[in-house]
Amino acid sequence: MNTPADNNPRPLTAADIFPIGRAALQLGGVVLVVTGLLYAGFTLAGQPLNAKLNLIAAAICGVSGILALIPVWLGSKASTHGGAAGFMAGILVRMALTGGIVLYLQWGTQWPHARHLSFWVAGWYLGVLLVEVKLISSYVLAVAPGPPRYPQAGHPGSTSAPEASPAKSS
Repeated sequence: MNTPADNNPRPLTAADIFPIGRAALQLGGVVLVVTGLLYAGFTLAGQPLNAKLNLIAAAICGVSGILALIPVWLGSKASTHGGAAGFMAGILVRMALTGGIVLYLQWGTQWPHARHLSFWVAGWYLGVLLVEVKLISSYVLAVAPGPPRYPQAGHPGSTSAPEASPAKSS
């Protein structure tokens, strides 16, 4: 039977806080590498407009993606499930930033390439989201209450490999 003591969460440790610095560096690194490869490819293919739009969209989505990590970090400081809640808040931050920029460029300016840029931003948005999901889901799985599903080296209570459960007999 569950007692009130069983439902009390354990105190947070430094290992429970989302590593925002490392995550921002990883996200920024992926964005820089992919941007550089695409830029080089479009430049070599004689597509300077697409090379330039790639740079602009990568900057918009990369910066908004890094800013969207802040709610994850703040949420992780509050509770073990706060990182997951922060991820959802980060999606709203990223949507507001990228969407606001695209809307402004399309309807607030007379820039002829604004519509084309919106397609690039949509692609980069999804690419950045893919990286964020990987970073944040790995963190959330490591600190979620209960036994670790996939233990990570250096996390309290982790083992070097998942343990096999004994076979159940009927």
